[in-house]
Amino acid sequence: MAQSFESWWEKLGPITKIILVLSVCITIVGSSGVVSPYKLIVDFNLTVFSFQIWRIVTAAFYLGNFSFPWLMALAMLVTYVKLHEESEFQGRRADFVWMLTLLITFLTVVAWIFSLPLVSFALTMSLCWIFCKRNPTAKLSIYFFEFSANIFPWALLAFHVVLGQSVMDDVAGIVAGHGFLFLHDMLPKTHGMKLVETPQFIKTWIPHQRLFGSVHSGVHAVAPAGRQPLNEQPAHRNWGQGRVLGTR
Repeated sequence: MAQSFESWWEKLGPITKIILVLSVCITIVGSSGVVSPYKLIVDFNLTVFSFQIWRIVTAAFYLGNFSFPWLMALAMLVTYVKLHEESEFQGRRADFVWMLTLLITFLTVVAWIFSLPLVSFALTMSLCWIFCKRNPTAKLSIYFFEFSANIFPWALLAFHVVLGQSVMDDVAGIVAGHGFLFLHDMLPKTHGMKLVETPQFIKTWIPHQRLFGSVHSGVHAVAPAGRQPLNEQPAHRNWGQGRVLGTR
């Protein structure tokens, strides 16, 4: 029996809902012509020296203009945010928000260095990497090919290479995700160092609350479609081709 949108919406966690609405709203703004897409992407000089701080947020959740590839990209982003919120961060909203903050911050710096226009696709890959490493027995698929989660990100990256797509976002996302796992999961066990613990003020601002059941043991993903280019591109930018990662 098909699930209604209302039922599906009610099952989403608050952070997943916020990211979904935020991404859709940013897309509406960029697609409608109210704001130039260029005002939503990464730009170091304008962010730092003109105080256009909103670019850090918009570049993290802008997936291009409305299209089928955009829909697939949004579904993937929502899927991995939802999986994290329902599994490792069940009842730990503050910790999840802090992880997202760290990932976006790191990826924004990488985007500044390598002139990447958006952070959203790399963020999605970083969430995929973290989920797969923490749930290595989960099953995910690219079209008709199923992979264990422990090798799924590499299979997805290889698929992008075969399609001739840019893998810079994938690589940046993998580095960010692995870096977080090293600092958050490994260092405390091997050296007793807790370098990325959630600050107390965030825990006070976002109280923990248990909301969900356990994560599903099996996750299915669909293969990527090419990322839609933005309508307006500055001449010095190399946008390349993007991708959509897996979704359930």
